Amino acid sequence: MTLRPAEEQELQAQIEETSERLFSTVDIEERIAESLLSQGEFHENISPADLEVILRNIVYVIFSHQKLAGRDIDILHNVPIMNIEIDDGEAAVDFVVHIHKPIIVFLEFKYALVNQNDEGCESLCLKEGSLRINEKTRRFDVKAKAALTAMNVPKIARQEMSNLTNVIQRTLPNQLRKKGVQGEIGQIRLSLNDHTLNVYLKGEFLSLPDAAQTAGN
Repeated sequence: MTLRPAEEQELQAQIEETSERLFSTVDIEERIAESLLSQGEFHENISPADLEVILRNIVYVIFSHQKLAGRDIDILHNVPIMNIEIDDGEAAVDFVVHIHKPIIVFLEFKYALVNQNDEGCESLCLKEGSLRINEKTRRFDVKAKAALTAMNVPKIARQEMSNLTNVIQRTLPNQLRKKGVQGEIGQIRLSLNDHTLNVYLKGEFLSLPDAAQTAGN
């Protein structure tokens, strides 16, 4: 089924409305924005629920910027499910990406994140052997299966989730722009505790004029 432009716009609006209702970013991202603006840093133990919001936005952006055969893809997608449980220094993550266009597919991800201390740089990495991906397409949809093979979703997941610090540094400033601040994150430290994630962010941020903030939405 091919969506007409008006149908695409309506579906995108529905996706954004549902996402805001289920995964509201107001609380955690406003706390981050206010702290970076006033103090130049954010340091907090965040809950799995807050981490779900942040990781969901990261996943959404990752799939928005994919290429196929070296060309940008106009992907219409959403992340309807994101669940994270943190226990004893390990985060069990499972989520679903529903791609509506240019192919129709459900991508189910399950993996674990663990602490990685590399030369004094606190971060998270994929737990070895934990990544599981299930690709669900419509029966006999050969084009979708071929597109998924070309996209190589497991490679994307391993590359992006193996360096969560880099992904946050790349994606979070745009989210914070929507909260009225602009800048770059210069330092990130992440470490899993028993049931929370300790997050330290440092960067230089300035308030945006209302017009610039609106343009960033």
